[in-house]
Amino acid sequence: MRLFTYSIITFIIISALSCSKGELPEEHFFGKVDVTLANLPNTPDVDLYFDGKKINSIEPSNTSVSVVLPAGRSGKLAFYKASTDSLIADSMITVLPNAAIALKLAYSEAIGLKGFVTSTPVSPDSLAMQIFETLSDTYFPYEKLDLHIIYVNNETGNLDETGFVLKGLTKGTLYPQTIVLPLNDASGMPITYGGRFVNSETGAPVTQPDGVTDIFALPVDPGKFYLLNIHDDPSGSFYPEVINL
Repeated sequence: MRLFTYSIITFIIISALSCSKGELPEEHFFGKVDVTLANLPNTPDVDLYFDGKKINSIEPSNTSVSVVLPAGRSGKLAFYKASTDSLIADSMITVLPNAAIALKLAYSEAIGLKGFVTSTPVSPDSLAMQIFETLSDTYFPYEKLDLHIIYVNNETGNLDETGFVLKGLTKGTLYPQTIVLPLNDASGMPITYGGRFVNSETGAPVTQPDGVTDIFALPVDPGKFYLLNIHDDPSGSFYPEVINL
C-alpha cells in the first residue's frame, strides 16, 4: 500500500516537472481583440458578442475597447445594436496567443452605412479610401454594382482604367478593400480620378437619368484615410462625398 502511494506521488512530481519544462497548454494563453466604433452621425451604442455570449458594450468614439479571450479559439464576433437583437455585422476570428486583433466598425442609420473599416497608414503623396454606395432606388434599382476606378491620362487625355474594380457593391455596405492611389503621375502632374458603375449582372454601363452620363469625378483628400459615399442628388446625378473619421 505504501509503495502504491509513493508511486502516485512520484507520478505527480514527474508530471509537474514535465509541464514546467515544456510549454503551457494552449488554454493558458490569451489574446486580445481591440474594437473601435466609428463616431458617425446617429451611431448607437453597440453590444459585442463572441459565439453568442455578450462580452462588452461599445460607445461611438475613436478610442478602442479591449477584450481578452482564450487563445487558439475560433469563433464569431458579432455586433448588435445595444439592448436589441438587431445584428449590424459579424466576423469569424481566431484568437492567437499574446497577439491582438484590431477591428473598427462603421455604422450609421443616417448615412445608411455598415461595415468594417480597413484603414491604413497613408503617405502625403497618396490617396486612401474605402468606398460604399447609397444610390437611391428611384434612379438606381440595382442589387449589386461593379465600380471601375478610372483616371485621366495626362499624356493622352484619355480615360484609362487604374486596375481597381470593386465587384458586387451592395447598397450601404463598405467594400472591404482599401483603395490606395498616387496623387501625381511619374512627371509630377496631379492625377484626376473618376468612377464608372457597371451593372454586375449584365455588364452594361449604369448612367444617370439623362441616359448618357456614366462617369463622375472622385474627390481628392490626400495624405489621410477616408470613407467615400457615392450617392445621388435629387435629380439622380452621381454625388461622391468624403466622410472623414
